Amino acid sequence: MGWTPDQGEPPFTFASLGVNYGPGQSGAGSWKDILTGVDGITFHADTPQPGDIAWWGYNDIGGAYGHVGFVAAVQNDTAVIEHYNLDTPNAYSVTTTPIGDVPGYIRITPNTQE
Repeated sequence: MGWTPDQGEPPFTFASLGVNYGPGQSGAGSWKDILTGVDGITFHADTPQPGDIAWWGYNDIGGAYGHVGFVAAVQNDTAVIEHYNLDTPNAYSVTTTPIGDVPGYIRITPNTQE
């Protein structure tokens, strides 16, 4: 997303965006509702771009917490998504996933990232 550790604190944290989990919210399944309340952050069902956050809700994927991954590339009708904890706790993985198999994509505009 254009940030490197030598730039200080990451610009994309809940605290820096002024949001947090509310009552009844936990895990990545809440990210859609929490983040799309921030100016410059939008949700898209079927138009991912590199840099978007691929999002799965509470009931879309095992574990009941939802899941998020980073869209590294889009190739025709698939998204290359980088994940942690997808199938194995604390493990990094990369999947090539049909765009329509992801419930949605969270997009942070450049102004929000800075």
